[in-house]
Amino acid sequence: MSMPADAEAAPVNLRALRLKPGMFLQTQPMSAANSVRHEAQFCAAIEGKGIMVVPIGGDAIKAELKAGEGQIVRGFTGIYDFTFHSHVISHFTHPFAYTLLAYPEQVQARRVRSALRIKTSLEGTLQRTASSDRLEITVIDLSVAGAMVLSRVSPGAIGDGAKLSFKLSVDQTVYDMRLDASICHTGKAEGEDGYRTGFAFRNLGKQERLALQCFALAGADDGGYL
Repeated sequence: MSMPADAEAAPVNLRALRLKPGMFLQTQPMSAANSVRHEAQFCAAIEGKGIMVVPIGGDAIKAELKAGEGQIVRGFTGIYDFTFHSHVISHFTHPFAYTLLAYPEQVQARRVRSALRIKTSLEGTLQRTASSDRLEITVIDLSVAGAMVLSRVSPGAIGDGAKLSFKLSVDQTVYDMRLDASICHTGKAEGEDGYRTGFAFRNLGKQERLALQCFALAGADDGGYL
């Protein structure tokens, strides 16, 4: 089934979301509308049978995810946010500690971004347009449209310009990327020492755009189905 092409939620099969191991999910008991949402990481899925997730918070969180209890599960793929109903089948300790949720018959998905974002860990530098200072950065996700950057100090305010420099490996070719960008959002990184800043790219060249497209597509392969 094809994915929705606009901002309206539409029903899809879970496989169409192309979930990858490590993606974050939120679970919330259906029994209480105002109940606490718990964080978990997607591990794998067996179509028609179950979804393996690793609750973040250890045994205390597992105790709240009672077997048989209905759950509302939410997530974001980088392009689509999605919601589905499931229930806890059981908890397992081998070959690692995980919780098995029932495989949903249907998922409601809504497109919120036009470009797929891929998680990365690319070291680079940032030079602010209004300054000669260079900041060391880590590009933590990347798309054709922009990037999320982690830095020890704030690179500026919304609307400020900068040049991002990092190396990108695509099909055994290394590209030296030097991209003009502007800040679209920024804030203190929760649980980390530094700032997370979102950049929108400006005036991409043909080779730069092609390298980013190939990198994003290579990282979008199905990786979470058994």
